[in-house]
Amino acid sequence: MEKREIVEGVKDILKDSLRDTIDIGEINDDTNLLEEIHLDSIQAMEILLRIEEKFDIIIEDEDLNKKLFSSLSSLGDYISNKIKIK
Repeated sequence: MEKREIVEGVKDILKDSLRDTIDIGEINDDTNLLEEIHLDSIQAMEILLRIEEKFDIIIEDEDLNKKLFSSLSSLGDYISNKIKIK
């Protein structure tokens, strides 16, 4: 799976999870998910669980940090690396 497909998959998850609270069209690869979208911890956990399910990966506890959510691109890189390791 290519990174572009992964990022689009994450955007779909964000769109579903955050429904009417964001305009998905305003989110690009560099959008900081914590600072610009203001994800709270419950939303972040829901998104992480959906990412694990969609991409069949496990996000390790030690990887849960602000850097992971620093952008769609960084999240896409993380998921891509986890997929390659499987």
